[in-house]
Amino acid sequence: MKNLILMRHSDTSPYGATDFERKLTEKGVVKAKSMAMKLDSYLEKNRLIIDFIFSSSAIRAKETYEFTTCMLQIEDTPKVITQSLYMAGLKELKTLFINYQDEIKNIDTLMVIAHNNGISKIASRLSDTSIYFSTANIAILSFDEELSWRKALDFEGNWELEYFIR
Repeated sequence: MKNLILMRHSDTSPYGATDFERKLTEKGVVKAKSMAMKLDSYLEKNRLIIDFIFSSSAIRAKETYEFTTCMLQIEDTPKVITQSLYMAGLKELKTLFINYQDEIKNIDTLMVIAHNNGISKIASRLSDTSIYFSTANIAILSFDEELSWRKALDFEGNWELEYFIR
């Protein structure tokens, strides 16, 4: 079974030199940590371990990644921080999974930290459920077929929305 954890970055300042450089606010830091604790409870209850993490390289997503992995005590989990997740949708996620197919081929649980509207659209299309991510929201989706991560993304509407953390 594949478990895909999708998280939107936490609350940010409306100001920055560019959109890409916006940082988390104090409220955003608190919220990221709080959501990480809720995710930790879910992971523990369901005996899941995050095997690999993809994060957008935008400052707010990287900071969300840093606070989340720190709270989960998974700072050493293999990761890729990439600009390709900045405002990415399902097409970009598929490309990312192709580019890293060797690194993710044997893992069960993968986490993606990215942005809206892309993250909401990815979750909605995969689960065939209308899902809107507010800041720091987390969706856990599962897929019960033994396919590559990339091929599993082709089965839109066949992923199960297991849990949504608000």
